[in-house]
Amino acid sequence: MRKGGYMERWLSIKEVDEQTSIPHQTIRRYIDRHGHHLKLKRQHNRMFIHEDSLEHLQTIRSWYAKNYNSDQVDELLVNQGVPMTIEYDENDSESVSINFPEVLSSLTKGMNEQREFNEKLLKHLSEQDQYMRKQDEKIQAQQKLLDESLAKRDEQLLEVIREMQETKEQVAASREKKWWQFWK
Repeated sequence: MRKGGYMERWLSIKEVDEQTSIPHQTIRRYIDRHGHHLKLKRQHNRMFIHEDSLEHLQTIRSWYAKNYNSDQVDELLVNQGVPMTIEYDENDSESVSINFPEVLSSLTKGMNEQREFNEKLLKHLSEQDQYMRKQDEKIQAQQKLLDESLAKRDEQLLEVIREMQETKEQVAASREKKWWQFWK
């Protein structure tokens, strides 16, 4: 396999033991506990470690020598920006690397952008709410004016109807009187 113009080197656990002086049992334990931070490849029943991961193995060993526990070592690896490798197919040697500090930075940036968007949205909704309240007040004032206007019109209409009835009554009463009774 070629990568970046040079041959990639995958080492067996035995070869890693020889190069790093870390016993193969310890290397297997590190793979079990922290393999997600190492470039690993499985072929059949054999495990291979990429030469880029040798430095990480030595760093892990030094942390255990300082009496750090497994969780603390994992946290230190993440804090140092050691990418996480997740194998998604045992038969395929390809893998996906995730650099958690970059992911966290990206997530933080995304969360900040979302927060800004939410704040703008809340401000806009607040402005809309104020606008709607003002419109509601205007509508209520117009409704009150309309109601008063209709009540006044109704009173005037009733007054006109009363006057018309009185006039009709006077006309009817005058028809009953004879012509000479008008002069009395």
